[in-house]
Formats: sequence, C-alpha cells, structure tokens
Amino acid sequence: MRKYTLILALLSLAIFNIQSAVAQSLVEPDYDGDSPKIVTPWLVKYNRAAQKADMDYIAAMRPHHAGALPMSEKYLTDPNRSSERLQALAKGIIHNQTFEILMLDTVEYHIKDIDFDQSGEGWYQVATKDIAMHRRFIRLPMPAIHPLFGTDDQVSAEDVRFAKAMIVHHEGALMMAQHYLDNPDANNGYLARMNLDVLRDQKQEIALMWNIIGDYKGNACDIKITPDMIEGMDDMMGMMDFSKVNCTKNPCCCDDCKKMMMKDCPCCAKMKKGHKADKMEQCAVDMGAKMNKPSNSHHAH
Repeated sequence: MRKYTLILALLSLAIFNIQSAVAQSLVEPDYDGDSPKIVTPWLVKYNRAAQKADMDYIAAMRPHHAGALPMSEKYLTDPNRSSERLQALAKGIIHNQTFEILMLDTVEYHIKDIDFDQSGEGWYQVATKDIAMHRRFIRLPMPAIHPLFGTDDQVSAEDVRFAKAMIVHHEGALMMAQHYLDNPDANNGYLARMNLDVLRDQKQEIALMWNIIGDYKGNACDIKITPDMIEGMDDMMGMMDFSKVNCTKNPCCCDDCKKMMMKDCPCCAKMKKGHKADKMEQCAVDMGAKMNKPSNSHHAH
C-alpha cells in the first residue's frame, strides 16, 4: 500500500510540475509566508556612466512593459478570444509585469537624483530588495507548453493575432535585456538579475505562444501583424523583425543590429561570412515554409 501511495505522490508532483511552469525569480522571490516582510537596500559602487546605463534602460523598458498591459487587457475583453492557455498567459502578463514596473520605478526613485561628489563615484543605494516579500506578491505561473494530458484548447484567429503581436513585443524585451547585460557600464546587480528573469521567462512565453499558434486549425499565415498592434515600442519598432510572424521574407537588417550592439543579427545569417551592411537581400525565413499549409490542415511547431 505504501508503494502505491508513493507512486501516486510522485505522479501528482510530476503532473503539477508539467501543468504549470513555475520559475522562481532571481531578483525578487515570491512571498513565502514565512520570511520577514521587510525590505533591504541594494548598495553598489556606482558612477555616472552606470547611472546613465540604468536610466536609459528604464526609459526604454518601463513603457515597453506598460504597453503589454493594454494589449493583454484588450485581448481579454475580445469576444472572439478562445484559448484558455492564452487567456491565462495574458492574465499573468498583467499581474507579473505590473509588479515589474513597480520594481523599475523603485530603482529610478533611488538613482535619478544621486548627487555624485567630485570623484564621480561612490557607494549608493540603487534598488530596494525584497519588495515581493514586503507586498506579499506571488507571481502567476505560465501555463504549460506541453500539458501532460494534452490540450483541447480551441484557438481562434483572434488568439493567433494576439499571440503574434505579443511574440514581437516579447522579442523587443529580449533585445533590451540582453543589451543591458552586455553593456560594460551597467553594474546594477538588481537590474541584471531582473533581466536574467526577463530572458528566461519571456523566451518560455514565446515558446508557449508558438505552441498555441500551432493548434490553430486555419492558416496562421493569413493573420498578419502590423506595428500599430504593438504598444510601448515606438522607439525600437524599426528594429523589429515581423517576417517570422507574418511568414514573409525580410531585407537583412545588419545596420539595425549594429545599433542594438547585438552579437548575432536575427535576420542576417551571412553577417559572419563577410556580409556587407549596405547590401540588401532577402533572407530565408524557415517559419514561412512551415506555417504555409492548406486551410483545413492541422500543424504544429
């Protein structure tokens, strides 16, 4: 009897782990009900270059995060929405990114008016840690990409439209997060950990959204995304690649990649082989071939 009880317990644990993707934050662990509900200052040796790196990052990432909220809210009120998993993700985006905006606002509060002495550097508080514990904040988990018992999720055209727009939105966050981590002037460990969370979480959410698009029974390539569908990214929209979500080919964007200091240009595979920035050519898009299909067929990514 004990053997069967243990097997059931292990199976239940496995089901829980697969059914929802729960990842603990590196910078602000969720409220656990036991730890002291107090905040602690985050101190670093700081200078003007580091301050500028942080302020520039916040000036870009805060409106980007804020833009995801009305996009998600609009989707959740759309009568044509259908996918339960995508609706759960949209609710998680609103809940979790509202808290992340608070984190960014708190960092900005600490650093914006620092009065550096003549040396131009010193030890300063650049963040407040344990905000989640203090506010009893618990993140909403992302739905499972591959549910243990499969899914009967019904995916509508509106689901695909929102998922595609949010994929591009998330890709913008990945670019900004990686740019901050690669910036030699950035030394705010609090923001660095936050960006590691962004890279992990939003890559997983992108994978989930592609999986949901894969459950659409129509032709997902017929559903196009335009810049006006994406909020909070006006300053970097010209650097975003819509070719994958729109199943099209796009001119190589080496110049834009250089502006973002990206190591690998996403739409210019020949960059490492002596590709010239001023040479415009059509770059292959694998997703276009995979997603083009008869309208009555079912496909997956």
